[in-house]
Amino acid sequence: MQAFDPEDDAFEYKIDDDAIRNNFPFNIDPRSGQLTLQSSVDREAKSTWEFDVLATNTDEFEQLEVIKHAILSIFSSKN
Repeated sequence: MQAFDPEDDAFEYKIDDDAIRNNFPFNIDPRSGQLTLQSSVDREAKSTWEFDVLATNTDEFEQLEVIKHAILSIFSSKN
């Protein structure tokens, strides 16, 4: 995930608290916005994950918050 500011401010990223429940398998790097798996996923049990990512710029004088709705589909890497 990435957010851009015309003044080139940096952003901090977090997954919306409403999305984080038991067995939520994703984590986000607060500085880069890179999503990673923190546990395994079973695409047959659940192949699509939907959640919101909040990106807040680090400018203390002009706080800007961007919400990005993410939809991730899990595919098999086997042929």
